[in-house]
Amino acid sequence: MAQLLDAVRTYGPQLPAQRTAGTDAMTEWIARSAGLNPNVVRLVLAELRDGILYFGCLGIPVRLEGIARLRPTVGRDGLPRLRASACRPLVHGLRAPGAFAGTIRNAERIGWTDAQYKALWDAEHPDDPLEVAP
Repeated sequence: MAQLLDAVRTYGPQLPAQRTAGTDAMTEWIARSAGLNPNVVRLVLAELRDGILYFGCLGIPVRLEGIARLRPTVGRDGLPRLRASACRPLVHGLRAPGAFAGTIRNAERIGWTDAQYKALWDAEHPDDPLEVAP
C-alpha cells in the first residue's frame, strides 16, 4: 500500500527545479549591490569558505548572523559532516507576505487534507490504494 508521503510528493505543492545561483551570480550580485569590485567579493567568499573549514575542523560551530549556523557533527561511520541551518531572519524574509516570487507547482493544493490526497491518489492508482492513519 502506498503511504501518504507518496501522495504528497506526487501531488503536493512543489517548487520546479531551477538552476542554482552559483558563485559567479552571487559575486556579481554582491559586487553590484554593494559597489565593490567583483574580484574582491570572490576573494572574500573564498576566505569565508576557508574560515568555515578551519573552525569546522576544530569542531567549532560557525554562526553567520542573518544567514546560517554551520555545525560540525560526526556520523556513526566516524566521518565528519557539516550541518547547516538557515537563520530565522533569512527564513522569515523568504516567508514574508509577497516576498516569494517563484513559481509553485500544484499551488491549488496548498492546505489539502489527507482525505483529499487519498481521494486523488486512489482515483489514479486503484491497484495501490493510499493507506492513511485515522
